[in-house]
Amino acid sequence: MGFDIFYNKDALKDLENIKSKVSNDCVMILKKIEGILTTNPFPFGQTIKKLKNIQPILYRLRVNASASYRIFYRIIGSSIYILKIVPKKDVDRILKNYF
Repeated sequence: MGFDIFYNKDALKDLENIKSKVSNDCVMILKKIEGILTTNPFPFGQTIKKLKNIQPILYRLRVNASASYRIFYRIIGSSIYILKIVPKKDVDRILKNYF
């Protein structure tokens, strides 16, 4: 079963910001999203985790490129909605303010 990927405007804006700084990181992020999330978006190992105490359910994909990034997404049926893509150093602030 394949999953369809949809990006919200915040995620697209985040990708543009990353691309303007380090285009290789943007390519790596897109490869991870397309490679991992379309086949198995559910938690495994250290790569994907289900976040605790957040409703509705939210997942985090870890991507290590020249910098570490976290991709936050939701699964609804067979669709994955990419909500936010942030550098690891900003995760706590983003989770507090965005979600």
